[in-house]
Amino acid sequence: MYPLLFELGPLSIYSYGLLLATAYIVGLRFALRRADRAGLNSERVMDLGIFVIISALLGAKLMLLVVDFDQFTSDPSQLWVLLKSGGVFYGGLLLAVPVAWWYIRRHRLPLWTTCDLFAPGIALGHAIGRMGCLMAGCCYGRATDVPWAITFTNTAAGEMTERVAELVGDVAHRMWVSTFHSACVRILRRDAERIGYPSRFSIYDQGDSVRLVGHVLRDLGLDAKRFPARGIQAALSSAKNEGLTASQYADRATGPHEARLAEVFALYQERLQGAGAMDFDDLLGNAVRLLREHPEVLADHRRRFEHVLVDEYQDTNSVQNELVLLLGEEHRNVCVVGDSDQSIYQFRGADIRNILEFEQAFPDATVVVLDQNYRSTQTILDAANAVITRNEGRTPKELWTAAGRGERIVRYRADDEDDEARWITRRLAGFHDGGRYRWPEMAVFYRTNAQSRAIEEQLIRFGVPY
Repeated sequence: MYPLLFELGPLSIYSYGLLLATAYIVGLRFALRRADRAGLNSERVMDLGIFVIISALLGAKLMLLVVDFDQFTSDPSQLWVLLKSGGVFYGGLLLAVPVAWWYIRRHRLPLWTTCDLFAPGIALGHAIGRMGCLMAGCCYGRATDVPWAITFTNTAAGEMTERVAELVGDVAHRMWVSTFHSACVRILRRDAERIGYPSRFSIYDQGDSVRLVGHVLRDLGLDAKRFPARGIQAALSSAKNEGLTASQYADRATGPHEARLAEVFALYQERLQGAGAMDFDDLLGNAVRLLREHPEVLADHRRRFEHVLVDEYQDTNSVQNELVLLLGEEHRNVCVVGDSDQSIYQFRGADIRNILEFEQAFPDATVVVLDQNYRSTQTILDAANAVITRNEGRTPKELWTAAGRGERIVRYRADDEDDEARWITRRLAGFHDGGRYRWPEMAVFYRTNAQSRAIEEQLIRFGVPY
């Protein structure tokens, strides 16, 4: 480019500025695409890109004003002339770097986030725009060191992100902190076409799935009483949570009833794929399928997520467990938190073996037993320990607390739900009338919503505010 610059004279200096302005915009689009693929904050990338482009063009304009471009045609062999021929770039660079530094400091981005891609970004930027790569380096950071933290509710994921942000700053928003389903959606949006789905696939909720199962049952001529749509959908969901495909389910079918279910399963999946849609269970299963069938995709996500953290691991199903094993098998930087004694979601497909056999999957894992309880008294913990020690295959542990012994446990055997509600209400009234507790200091916990009606009726009857 420099010999051409000398031959064409000053006009090409402005042409070079226009070329770089175009390259800066291309670089911004490139960085935005990388940011989207990495699940980053595109607004922050756009803001930094705009700041850098404006400052780079302003710096280039200032360089044009202070440089005597007649020197380019008089003696182009001099070294300082060669440097000035790149004045547009260097002028933009000298002003854009401080702007980028200001942005980094203001948003508390760690220094390595910039440095990691700064040097290769400058080299690459000579072709596609220097500032685009600097901007990508600032916000993209080390693409091979993005932690992935998994929890089971969107509320918990949001709270976790806020807490991490308090510790490390805005870089927390570069991490993937989400539920399994949300993370799998992001993985599939990028590469779903590899397994026969459009990248903009639809997601069917449970209601949509039940309706589709109903249509399939009708088209197959099956009796709605013998094959209720909601029950069949639950059976298909359970099979998917075990990682079974329609063909695998058919191979394992025993008896005419399961054989008919296999037919429903196959047609249901055919209809889903024909509509370019996935149900909630497919989000997990197809993500695992994508990673298993396409090693290059798996390798890319392994490089991206060098640390995988999972909360409530005792509640994971077989497909979720396989996803964690696939991503963590190579780098083995996997941290799971869970308690086999609290596995209560087997009816939703949770497999307690995932946490019990974790040390077999990762023999080099370090186990940290969190046996101190901060909520209950020692009396309650002793009772819990006495019951839970009867569980088979559990990791031995004795819970303890610094809160003291506390009061003795009171057990009341009621005749029915109304008797239970009356006893609860009288105890509440006794605590309040005796001056022991105020109304806002007491709470009633029940296992299912069906129990609330009887309790509320007695609270109203005795005039207890709630």
